[in-house]
Amino acid sequence: MGESRTKSQTDGVNLSPFALSARQLSQQIETMRRNRLLWGKVVNLDEYRMLRRHQEPATVLVVDDERALRQALVRVLEQEGYRVIAVDGPEALQRAIESHPVDLILLDLQLPWLNGLEFCAALKSERALRDIPVVLLCGQAAKEDIRKGFEAGCDEYLAKPVDTQRLVRTLKYMLKR
Repeated sequence: MGESRTKSQTDGVNLSPFALSARQLSQQIETMRRNRLLWGKVVNLDEYRMLRRHQEPATVLVVDDERALRQALVRVLEQEGYRVIAVDGPEALQRAIESHPVDLILLDLQLPWLNGLEFCAALKSERALRDIPVVLLCGQAAKEDIRKGFEAGCDEYLAKPVDTQRLVRTLKYMLKR
């Protein structure tokens, strides 16, 4: 009589195709992925990023000394659903990098307390940080400045004043890679 049931069970797992809703199935798959990532001996960085991307919004670190621009960038990026950390000094930058996982950095090239090119090159030379996309922001869009930015390791170069639509497209593209 136990064999005539419409739902078969093996080791506590329901094998009926209609037993789980799509949402429940999705949640179980996500749980299995999380468990594999948390308990596995080797963590695949790409899988971790994909899992994290689906769980929480991307975090963008904005490094700029111009308060008005910083506030405008924060407003635009938060409206697009990003988590934004904005800093304007060396201490705040150090705290932000040490205490928050950052998915992308918007970096002003000409800061009074930091050479943006040197900072970008230093980030890209660190094994743990080199995969974080860096978008340089600069008031000048001379070919020589752009070349130096890419040589320092930036992933994109945007001129000020920043076209917010282009900025959002750029960030979406950078974060998909």
